[in-house]
Amino acid sequence: MGLVLVLLFSSAAYGQLTIPSDGSDGAFSPAANVTVDLGLAPTGTWDQPGSGAGVYDPAKWAVVFKFTEVSIPSGVTVRFANHPANPPVVWLVQGNVNIAGSVNLSGEAASPHAGVLSQAGPGGFRGGSGVISQTPASAGFGPGGGVYFEGKGTFTYGNVQIVPLIGGSGGGGGDWLGNTRDCGGGGGAILIAAGGTVTVNGSIIADGGASQDLGGPSGGAIRVIGNTFAGSTAGRISAVGSASGDAGRIRLEANTVTFSGASQPVASIATPASPPLIWPPQTAPTIKIVKVGEQDVSDDPNASFSFPEQDVTLSTTTAVSVRIAASNMPTDWNVVLRVVPRVGQDFTAAATLVSGNEAASEWEAQINPPVGFAALQVRANKPAP
Repeated sequence: MGLVLVLLFSSAAYGQLTIPSDGSDGAFSPAANVTVDLGLAPTGTWDQPGSGAGVYDPAKWAVVFKFTEVSIPSGVTVRFANHPANPPVVWLVQGNVNIAGSVNLSGEAASPHAGVLSQAGPGGFRGGSGVISQTPASAGFGPGGGVYFEGKGTFTYGNVQIVPLIGGSGGGGGDWLGNTRDCGGGGGAILIAAGGTVTVNGSIIADGGASQDLGGPSGGAIRVIGNTFAGSTAGRISAVGSASGDAGRIRLEANTVTFSGASQPVASIATPASPPLIWPPQTAPTIKIVKVGEQDVSDDPNASFSFPEQDVTLSTTTAVSVRIAASNMPTDWNVVLRVVPRVGQDFTAAATLVSGNEAASEWEAQINPPVGFAALQVRANKPAP
């Protein structure tokens, strides 16, 4: 494992950070193992008062808890049951955070039952299923999802700042020497922002789910903000992939760091902004699918593979257009739509600019929709120099 070096910043005294938390979810101090059900969070705006279950903000795509303090004792593990929209977790804490136990957002291990999609940690993406009988495998889901029959993801995404907060992608399913190979779900994503000291003598884990040998999911994302980040050599922060899956990202932002534990992958370290940056700025580039064929897409799609919870229903496999809206994005960027069927080969389609400018633009891609369920996801990237 890579090590985070001791005392990377000056030990000069600093006041508490200003964290936008009203403490309305109270103190979080479980005495025994607990699974936090994110689906219990009411939908609203992230800054409205909570009542212990957090708030799901679709615009921020996060379940946000506003705690007074957090204390997880040794021997206690905190896990999460996903919200239907599978958003990441955000803890905004007025005071200190002490993790002597474990916070675990890892993806689900590859299912022993062929054809089952393994679930991701909060904010991550599902793993692909292997071949079952005459039913084809599926690729991994998410921006860097493993390709069909080859398992491993195709590229790393996101940025070292982990803004926006996003988890790991699933590995692709397939068949290896006649044996079906399902893949685990991607690691989840969490932001812990505390006004005081964050101490980790236990662990924060967002690993990709255990997978068979064809390929694997990627690790998730862990971002920690605090005035001081502390912890002994017993402390561990992990966002690794499984099998051949890529590692995720870890980011530590503190005025003083005295953490001597392990970070895998090695963390990116910085002093926090004043006030700390919690959400992407209003000027950040955004891109989303707004219409498939003649059907509008919800601002908060769930990508459910259960009938009748699907986001859009098409009655044709002939070519349809997918309309895409972007903002704060240069019009010379590359826009690519990825289509991942529930079973069968994944594919991509390049989108072309229809109208607009850097402030706001519309794009369009043409696809032949596959039979059955499929997930659509759009990605934009700056052209290589």
